[in-house]
Amino acid sequence: MKILFKVMVLLVLTMVFLVGCAGIAKDSGMDQKSKDSEVSLNLAPVKETPQLTKDEYIEKINEYSKEMEQEFKAFGEVSVMPEKVDKAWIDLNIKHIDRVKSVTSKYALLNAPEEMDQIHAAYIESTNMFSTSLTSMADALTSRDNAALQNSYSDLLRAQDYWNYAYALLQSVADVPLSGGDGTVTSDDLKTLDRAAGIDRDSVLNNISKDGRELAGEWGKKKADGSIDVILVFHEDGTYEGYGSNKYPNKDDAMIGTWSYDYITRSLNIVNDAVYSSGVEVEVVRPSMTMEIQSFNGSEIQMMDVDSLATFKYEKDK
Repeated sequence: MKILFKVMVLLVLTMVFLVGCAGIAKDSGMDQKSKDSEVSLNLAPVKETPQLTKDEYIEKINEYSKEMEQEFKAFGEVSVMPEKVDKAWIDLNIKHIDRVKSVTSKYALLNAPEEMDQIHAAYIESTNMFSTSLTSMADALTSRDNAALQNSYSDLLRAQDYWNYAYALLQSVADVPLSGGDGTVTSDDLKTLDRAAGIDRDSVLNNISKDGRELAGEWGKKKADGSIDVILVFHEDGTYEGYGSNKYPNKDDAMIGTWSYDYITRSLNIVNDAVYSSGVEVEVVRPSMTMEIQSFNGSEIQMMDVDSLATFKYEKDK
């Protein structure tokens, strides 16, 4: 099971989806004053905290995460598009965007202990991305630019990925309450459930570098004689080959393409450029595949196809 910040971001999905489908009609008579002058919250600046202990830092992160959840929820409640989009509705949404941004700005003021530097840097990167994407969303609403609004939503989802990564780093070193919960269920509780399904997300964080070089090699299923029936080959140059059972290394029956690793989402991305059957090139049914890596120890890997939700376990041959 995976902890997702998505519960917060999806609260604004209704607005963005409807905007993308129906569009916001442009009003040439709309006053184009800066949103800051119209709906600024005029929040008092928050001073940087003194250096925190590890426990104090985690407590602050949990506090701000709850605030973000509350503000996204409030944003979602007002963002459902009315039949007629007017300036008042847009201004109200921009006000709530500013409220979310006021929380994201707090993270940068935390004086994290040195042992939490990497985790804090990840949080800062994610909250900066949230702030930037939300600013773009507000600008798009003000100008009633549907394309820009869709782009801001895509950026918001990527910011969510970075926040999930920061959270994953945090829960790899501490037992923390689950995001969106009441505080009674923690990350360690979830890890216990995960282990029953062969999932160990900390092993992915700890054993795969940002460039994914540990994934290079030949992977497959162990046969009765102890040898490996190679199914996947990830070359160091980023090319890849996929085979059916007992087909390796016959490229007359293979998928040929490229692979890459996204350390932020801990996912393996495969692109199928060509597929061959009995030496004849055939239609590529799945041009791309994304595999969420669920566990990795260098010699064994478990991953899940994010589309089919099928789980695959392989061992490394060489």
